[in-house]
Amino acid sequence: MSKHFFFIIILLITSCSLQKQTLLNKGDKSELQRLREFNSFRPACIYIEGEGSVKMENQKLDFNFTLNSKRDSIVLISIKGPFGIEFFRVKVLPEKIFLIDRIQKSYIEESFSFLNTFFKTSFNFKDLNNIIYLNKKEERLEKNMIEEKDRFVISTSESKYLINPESPHLLDTIIRNNDKYSCEFFNFKQENGIVFPFNLNLRLKNQFVLELKYKRILFDKQTKFLFEIPKGYAK
Repeated sequence: MSKHFFFIIILLITSCSLQKQTLLNKGDKSELQRLREFNSFRPACIYIEGEGSVKMENQKLDFNFTLNSKRDSIVLISIKGPFGIEFFRVKVLPEKIFLIDRIQKSYIEESFSFLNTFFKTSFNFKDLNNIIYLNKKEERLEKNMIEEKDRFVISTSESKYLINPESPHLLDTIIRNNDKYSCEFFNFKQENGIVFPFNLNLRLKNQFVLELKYKRILFDKQTKFLFEIPKGYAK
């Protein structure tokens, strides 16, 4: 074998080592700081337009939706079918849930615990709020390993952050997993100067699966929370 071949091998090994060292040094400050800044973002309101699907007991339903939320206060969801026809309108409060069924011309008014009876799981308004806003408990963020050669994985008690230092959006994926649900946030983009995930996959422990794809997101925009039960709708 020629000396040139050995020189190329040594050069490749050295460059890989340098790349890993650069990644390590870069992650010690800049990536962790950017992640902390991301976690510190706390909008008061979020408005979302998108599409999704729900799977439960071998059934699947595709839909379009709008979600209008005021942090810790109210979530208003409109579920639409083809051509923008509204099927359901849902208002969720910390203690109550209201649902208008346009198809059956009826409505439901129940305590939030009704959802737990229906889905056979333990879930509350705070969990819903945490998913919409990517809230989290105070976590100690530490870089504990490098996966492959170009990405950090930071794990805490309930979360896992997959970080690409070369990406302008920093985050590849956030995974939340606890005894109530698991949720994956991915496809991070910048919207109105804010980095936010545009895909969400939620799985409750009873195998209920919700997949959402956001098309438009507005932060801290004052909007009306319109919810009125039509006259003649049966309870």
